Amino acid sequence: MLVSKIGECIKRSGYRRDYIAKEMGIQKQQLSNWCTGRSKPRTEDLFKLAALLNCKTDDMYEFIKEEK
Repeated sequence: MLVSKIGECIKRSGYRRDYIAKEMGIQKQQLSNWCTGRSKPRTEDLFKLAALLNCKTDDMYEFIKEEK
């Protein structure tokens, strides 16, 4: 399972969410959905967001192995 860490990356960046949404060309609600894991960004948007936040794409999600 992938757990979003986008919100944590945003906090570390020091940018406001409204600024990030504007720079990304998306609605603030869409960014919020990415942060909560309700939806995931397209690959292109993930890389664009990583560049904006000055982090790696790997920092934005954590893989947690589900136990059966």
